[in-house]
Amino acid sequence: MVGTDETHEETQQAHGTSAANGRWRCQVDASWTEQDTGTGLGFTLLEENTEIVVGQRKVRRSNSPLHAEAECLVWAMEELSGRGFKHVNFESDCQQLVQIVTSPKAWPALAPELDDIQLLRSSFSLFSLCFISRSLNLHADSLAKEARSRDSPFILVDVK
Repeated sequence: MVGTDETHEETQQAHGTSAANGRWRCQVDASWTEQDTGTGLGFTLLEENTEIVVGQRKVRRSNSPLHAEAECLVWAMEELSGRGFKHVNFESDCQQLVQIVTSPKAWPALAPELDDIQLLRSSFSLFSLCFISRSLNLHADSLAKEARSRDSPFILVDVK
């Protein structure tokens, strides 16, 4: 399911409602620059407007910003599936990633990441990936930027 209607997403978040059918919402973002040697990844899992899980990670620099966004989605899916969250609406401010993941077209440059996403999808009872505006993804963005600014690779997942 692709949600590209920003007005619906903004209204949904402004009123503090969780995703349809009581699912969790997971906002993901990556921070990539050509100058840095690493990429920052960040995600936050929300029930309504309450953070349940926060993830932050620094990895070696991805091939491109799009690869970084896909890598972040894969990581968030792995973490949440492994913790038993099975009904998750993932949200990204990377419209290109949302279109690629939900499109039947082949994207050879992203084949490994897309294969991982497809495999991980089967571990969720309910899965969707929707586009949200950058202004609604500020916490995941700040987690990713902070992770990228660190000196060494690390992983932090905080279950609240």
